[in-house]
Amino acid sequence: MWFSPWRRILRGRSGDAKPSGLRAGTKFVEEDTGVEYTYDPVMKDWKKKVAPYSAIVCKDGSTVWAEDASGKTIASGESGVDDASVIQSALNQRGKVFISAGTYRIPSGVLEIPSNVHIAGEGIDKTVLQIYFYSRFPSLEYHTPEYVPSAIKNKDEVNGDENIIIRDLTLENDITGLDEDSWGYRTLVFHESRNITIERVKFYKMNPGHYWSAGGPGQLFFLGDVSKKGCSDVIVRDCIFINQSTGTDIDTMTKYEGYRFTIENCYVDARAADGSRLVSGHCFNIAGVYDSIIKNCRGFGAAAGIWIELGNLGNYNEIDIRDCIFWQCGGGIGHTDTPDGALSADSKIKISGCRVYNVDVWGIKATLAEIVNCEVYNHASNANLAAHGIRGKIVINSRVESSSSYARGLSGEIIIGCYSNCPNGWDSDPYRVSDQKYIGNRFEGGGINLRGDAGGVCTNILILGNTLKTIQLGGGDKILIIGNKFISGGSGITYGTSVPTNVLIQQNDFVDASATVHADILAEPTNIIRRNIGYTTENSGTATFSGDGSTTDFEIGAHGLVVTDPSKIAVKVTPVSSDAIAASPCVGYVDPADNTKIRVKFSSAPASGSGNVKIVWYAEVIS
Repeated sequence: MWFSPWRRILRGRSGDAKPSGLRAGTKFVEEDTGVEYTYDPVMKDWKKKVAPYSAIVCKDGSTVWAEDASGKTIASGESGVDDASVIQSALNQRGKVFISAGTYRIPSGVLEIPSNVHIAGEGIDKTVLQIYFYSRFPSLEYHTPEYVPSAIKNKDEVNGDENIIIRDLTLENDITGLDEDSWGYRTLVFHESRNITIERVKFYKMNPGHYWSAGGPGQLFFLGDVSKKGCSDVIVRDCIFINQSTGTDIDTMTKYEGYRFTIENCYVDARAADGSRLVSGHCFNIAGVYDSIIKNCRGFGAAAGIWIELGNLGNYNEIDIRDCIFWQCGGGIGHTDTPDGALSADSKIKISGCRVYNVDVWGIKATLAEIVNCEVYNHASNANLAAHGIRGKIVINSRVESSSSYARGLSGEIIIGCYSNCPNGWDSDPYRVSDQKYIGNRFEGGGINLRGDAGGVCTNILILGNTLKTIQLGGGDKILIIGNKFISGGSGITYGTSVPTNVLIQQNDFVDASATVHADILAEPTNIIRRNIGYTTENSGTATFSGDGSTTDFEIGAHGLVVTDPSKIAVKVTPVSSDAIAASPCVGYVDPADNTKIRVKFSSAPASGSGNVKIVWYAEVIS
């Protein structure tokens, strides 16, 4: 008797009258429809239970079907044959589409996602959409050098779609029988779309097919046309991308064009099935992106971890890359650096807390970026591709370590508080040198090589408070070298193409250095070298003599300067005691018999006495 008021679950048919006066929470289930109601004693009425989805897709051994929220079947078919059409019917309902656990076979190029759809599976490797090669792709109607098709895409490629969420499933490419000569496609592509979230999705295996001028295969793409704005307000979070194809000449693993992307906690294994890395594809390809964040991502086995370029939308700006790690790639994090000035010098890129190691060429190559608290280990392992560990606009508190004979360390307009130990290369070897500042760094490799611009000139340089072996100046003008400590194993301060001018070398410590300042730099009249430790260019002291009433010339002693050429040393003597003053004027000079010493000569012999002739002397190197 389902009318009994003390029963908590009541059953009947959809046409049956429902009782009243029951306890709160009592349920009524229509056995013929499966619809469930819950009794509300306050309203004295039944509330129909609303399903947490607009459609659900299920399958068993032989059948695949989709139901709407009321439990009504909206599509069904043979499992493994009609999976795509059933899922598409569910997607056309819009709203939340739940795909239950199982493997669903999807022909490439069939599935389209309209606006306002939330696709949810039961979890990675539980709900699997297995994409297989579809025979229509060889037709040029669908695949030309100007167009790379998509296995799954948004419905409106021209105007884009919006409000799409994909969560908790695996997209797997069945690449059986495919190779690099096959027709390539991309796994999931969005064109001109907005408000997209891809979360906890695994992309497994890459189509290895042909690379066209429009690009090649890839896994997740957000694309924009130059006449429009591209994709925007996109979140890609907690996703996994695994290549494992037979090809290495793919476009890229993931690509982004548009505005306001957040890419976080993603992992990319870009290696092919045989373990080889990609020739040209990247873990993350950021093309013409604005106002976006990439954080806590990991990747290896690609041509680059993150590669930023112009793209269809033109320049890029306001990109924040944080706490990412890349290894065993061609390079770590970089952007295009074209000589024709195609990039905007005011593009704002910040790279912080990132780590790159075991890469073939460069670690972080981003001349427009502010790079903070980053680390690069064991870069430039390729003997033919010597490159920088970190190259940026401003580099702060970052570290480069490499055992490679071809590695270079850091370069940038401003380098502060960094460390480098490239053993056989320069710790800093910038290509363009003007208005640069090196402050408070420790360089234990080759040191700083300011090779200058195309004319071999470096200008307006500040090198302050660093510890290093060598500073090599490529000619240049207006260079300040102050308060540095030179350590053994280097060449001190030297030059390359031409002797620099207007150089101030002051308050540096050469005590532990194996070399000091090149003689040509010292000899240049416009250069000032003074008050350094371990490289004495000026010295002073006092001297006391005993007059005998006949001697006018006295030996002061060693001058202690870095040169002994009398023509390069000026000596000044000032009489202090009364007998020395009485015998003056006096003059100081370099001892012609021993150029390491200086003497003083009075115009008349000082009076006899013991220690009665006292002077103060000063000697300095002159040009």
